[in-house]
Amino acid sequence: MASAMLVCTEASAAAASIQTQNMTQMQSMQHPKTIAGTKPTWKDTKTVEKPAIYDQIIAASIARDSKTVEYVVNAAPQADKYGYGAGYFVSGLTKSDHWYQVALVYDWPGHQPNHAYYFKGFYMSFDCFYVDNSGNKRGIVGMRKFDGKVNPGDRVDLKLSFSENKVIMVARDLNTNSTASVSLESGDKLFVGANDFVSAWGFFTGIITERYSTSQAFGDLNPVTYHPIPKSSSPAYIFEMEYNPLGDELFRSSIIHLANSYGKKYTYLFERGNQTYYLEYGPFGKFTTKSNTHNGN
Repeated sequence: MASAMLVCTEASAAAASIQTQNMTQMQSMQHPKTIAGTKPTWKDTKTVEKPAIYDQIIAASIARDSKTVEYVVNAAPQADKYGYGAGYFVSGLTKSDHWYQVALVYDWPGHQPNHAYYFKGFYMSFDCFYVDNSGNKRGIVGMRKFDGKVNPGDRVDLKLSFSENKVIMVARDLNTNSTASVSLESGDKLFVGANDFVSAWGFFTGIITERYSTSQAFGDLNPVTYHPIPKSSSPAYIFEMEYNPLGDELFRSSIIHLANSYGKKYTYLFERGNQTYYLEYGPFGKFTTKSNTHNGN
């Protein structure tokens, strides 16, 4: 199959370095084919005071193998004082260690050198990462506009699926039917569950709430719930972590394994400094993420 160059660098993934613009060539992939939606341009961005360089996430992996990974989230237009918003990602890991992600993002930061800015409003973010034989992370990263309107509070379906020799990545507003999507060449046919948490490279099948910020403070994040489709029993691991501007992992919370938990409800709190991260699991495979700042900070 033909190789492909990195398409754009305005979006990113949870376990990827902020320096996605340094990736060179993505092997075994073609350029993304736009099914719905168009690329954002500079006119869709807003320049702000400080760059968003710290990457903080709340995440959960699932153990079930599947040809489709699909969740519905609510469109939450929340942003920090600099204007940077959050992203809600659905991820799928294949047996060849290719990690695909599709997301609904809001006021999502761009990562061009010496330029602090974000993309205004709701977009679909997509990517695929893999590690080459030399241990270097490579990938293809991009964003798409929806072909119609996405309103605050709308329910948005995020779906990864296989079709022939492609992975189809779709975000669709279930209220307005607005859609954005791309497809990538793939030799795989299945997304594999996280039997022992994650792959050797930190990739996994599951969900991620992610926010880039100007400092190590995550900031308050209102609850967002991921509703699984289809419903199925799937033990999960949950965790929270942060990366610095160089892409080095600053910390990771204790990994919690949810075994035989389908149909039950649990709430987990991760404490770090004046920040509390919440991940509520269940019942029936739902995940809800949020965070709060203490002491009025």
